[in-house]
Amino acid sequence: MSPRVLDDQFIATCVSTAQVCDKQISGQYPMETVPCYCGASSPQIVTSVDRYLMPCQTNLCSACGLLYISPRMTPAAYQAFYEQEYRQIYRTDDDTDPLFALKNGEFVLHQCEFYDVLPTSVIDVGCGTGGMLRAFVQRGIVCHGVDHDPTAIAEGQRQGLPVEVGTAQTLIDRGVTADLVMLHHVLEHCLDLSATLAQMRQLLTPQGVLYIAVPGIHATSITGMFQLAHVYHFTASTLEYVMQCEGWMALMLGEQIFSFWKPTAVRREKTEVSPTAVQDVADTLGSNPTRIPELRTYNKFPVKLQRQNVQAVLASGIPDFSAIRNAEQGKAAVIIGGGPSVEGQVETIQRLIADGCKVVAIERMAGWCQAHGIVPEYLSVLDASEDVPSSLQGIHPETVCITATQCGQAVVDVLASHQRVYSYSCPSGCLNLPTLFEQAVSFKQTVLNAGGSVTLSCMTIAMALGMQTLHIFGFDCHVGQGAYATGITGVGVETPRYLEVEVDGQPFTTTGAYLSFAQQFFPLMETARVMGFVKSINIYGDSLVTAMGNAWLKEESLWQTAPQEIPSS
Repeated sequence: MSPRVLDDQFIATCVSTAQVCDKQISGQYPMETVPCYCGASSPQIVTSVDRYLMPCQTNLCSACGLLYISPRMTPAAYQAFYEQEYRQIYRTDDDTDPLFALKNGEFVLHQCEFYDVLPTSVIDVGCGTGGMLRAFVQRGIVCHGVDHDPTAIAEGQRQGLPVEVGTAQTLIDRGVTADLVMLHHVLEHCLDLSATLAQMRQLLTPQGVLYIAVPGIHATSITGMFQLAHVYHFTASTLEYVMQCEGWMALMLGEQIFSFWKPTAVRREKTEVSPTAVQDVADTLGSNPTRIPELRTYNKFPVKLQRQNVQAVLASGIPDFSAIRNAEQGKAAVIIGGGPSVEGQVETIQRLIADGCKVVAIERMAGWCQAHGIVPEYLSVLDASEDVPSSLQGIHPETVCITATQCGQAVVDVLASHQRVYSYSCPSGCLNLPTLFEQAVSFKQTVLNAGGSVTLSCMTIAMALGMQTLHIFGFDCHVGQGAYATGITGVGVETPRYLEVEVDGQPFTTTGAYLSFAQQFFPLMETARVMGFVKSINIYGDSLVTAMGNAWLKEESLWQTAPQEIPSS
């Protein structure tokens, strides 16, 4: 882009922002004071101007954690603003580069395929020129796009795209519906979230899915976040709060934020707010910028493959976990994960076994256990990665294998000759488990919350077996003197991206997945404590969980300090 074009764009932005300020002052763009979406009127003022220095008071709701603008322009004022000044102030690559919009559409199409959303028709509400629809049009999918901006629509129509000036209501009035409705960077502009999401329901076919992308607070530069046009700002948690209150269930949601949603009949009460939502946003905005928000994980396998895997295990005739539920009531468990610190704990593990503890190990540690003369009573199989079946070769005949149904046919095949195998399912927002269970050999199926980690699954299995004392080894959740225990079978299929974090002055090298596993540990164990499933937890070795949880765990009667036996280098 030439300096001349940049100068012209800068001048147009300055002129338009000045016009908006003049119209606000003169009353041509009247203002109104509104409560937060949750109904609360107890805001903490975050900023009084937007990134272009236009008057714009953004507030942090002290009840639910949403960021919202109030006072704000009235609906009529916003309508005029979008028609007259918006595009001059907020020109983006979507407006100027058709290839950029096409790539966004191709990204959404790829996500649709991964999550088994296969639309035959698409509606893009707030489509701009409609460039994202091109990816779907090229696949022969019926498309409709609507937007307030006549200039953008005229450009889209010039390019032959199926777009028109209008709103969601324009299509509703004509009875237009689609399998996929997109709100790509639109919801943050909507003054009435309830009304907008109700309209999206009307636009969806019975099996339809809603796609929402917004700038996630945890993934957006603070300097570029605040603007007059964005009346709400979201984290994944606060977006989920709003969506659940309006009767939507997440199929996929991360902090970026791009997400898929299905309508449900269940609605969350607006008073059911997350106890950490306000602090999470406040920390990100500066109260404690080093604090790491809760990370969200996702299943790395396409939904179609997940469904096929579950169906294969359910059809295999492997008995359900309920057949051995509470089989170890009153016993203590030794949990063996694959972190490198387990190497220095062999004698401790053997002593605990001699005292009557039952071993629950992850599948990849079967070989390590054998090499150290340890026979696990139970082996947890969670991962559907290609290298997992090799972990199950030559396991001890007395070991009970407990496999998640998501592991699929390969695990069924390798365990076919093993006499002691049971299965359970993990919760899934992407799969309709009740329907899959109805199609199974036996309708009675167990669902256990295993989090995203096979070591966490061992803890859950141990508690479901009735063991209320957990001795946990190899749950390091960081990269210390090695990524895995020596000789661990298989090392996964993905190259990790390393993160540097500091806990109470102690540095750790970890990954997003490891850090998420450590975070998942705390609510899982707190729930177990409250429900009476666990009385004592002991974590051995150099674990990030120990560093993260010292303050929290010392307040709980279940916590006992375990010896920190670290192998020498």
